[in-house]
Amino acid sequence: MYPIIAYSFGVSYISLFKSISDLSFIAFITGGSSVVLPSLSDCLEENKVPKVISSGVTCLGYTLNLGGAAIYVSLAISFIMNIYDASLTISDFVVLVVFLTFITKINATVPSGAIVVLLATANQWIPSEAVALLVSIDFFANASRTALNVVGNALAATIIAKTEDAQLPEFTKIKKKEGATI
Repeated sequence: MYPIIAYSFGVSYISLFKSISDLSFIAFITGGSSVVLPSLSDCLEENKVPKVISSGVTCLGYTLNLGGAAIYVSLAISFIMNIYDASLTISDFVVLVVFLTFITKINATVPSGAIVVLLATANQWIPSEAVALLVSIDFFANASRTALNVVGNALAATIIAKTEDAQLPEFTKIKKKEGATI
């Protein structure tokens, strides 16, 4: 979704990712996105995203942009339910979505916090012991969702700066076929 969102706002996703790739890698290795918060704000400021936007959006993003955790928990529950040959009713699915929307907001700075969320969520539909199946791969899943959140925060700050007509570098401009820029 991020490349599509970037393209629709005229931001080159590849160039943006290259400019923050080292920070995404650090977040990937440490498993905690808070480690790169100050550096991400500085990197965005170097790319001409105004300080008020970079610091405000990234801090807010660390609180609200936990797409990686929400996706992981929902996929993990689906995976475990498949193993146990269980299914969700429509009402269970709605409760799960609402519950995950709120509960994933608590694990922004806790590495592998999604496992705790998964344990809290899973025992309503499946045995808690089933979560043990995923603990062995959680380091890799946590690293991936953390890097995803860092990229999402950088993209959000860049898009907001662009919509506010800040003077941004060339990677925020996609050229049309006629040669004009968006």
